[in-house]
Amino acid sequence: GINAEYGVNPRLPVGESWEVVPGSLCKHLSVSANQVYGVTSSNTLVCRYGISPSLPGGNYWRRLSGPAPHRTVKVLSTTLNNCLWCEGTQGELYRRRVKVVHSTSCSPPPITKQPHDEGWEVL
Repeated sequence: GINAEYGVNPRLPVGESWEVVPGSLCKHLSVSANQVYGVTSSNTLVCRYGISPSLPGGNYWRRLSGPAPHRTVKVLSTTLNNCLWCEGTQGELYRRRVKVVHSTSCSPPPITKQPHDEGWEVL
């Protein structure tokens, strides 16, 4: 399973405890500066939503559109600024830039605030 570390702060950089992230069916994870992306056992691309300092495990997983034509990926990696790199199930290499939209309040962003897909590029 996937775990998230709770209670991390400048005075306690090792955190207080690890907790299981519910609904984690990912076989591969990649973490940017502010997002967690995964590949499920069925090779679909997902993103964890609702991650915050008080809820490092987030609220839920949401499926993202993978590259056409198959929409599935084998493995992925992300840069700190949310540029996704992935290998398609047929061995092709793709890159996608994601714009993460954040809420200005301290509460978790509403469901409508999602990473914006600016398109996959075949390399």
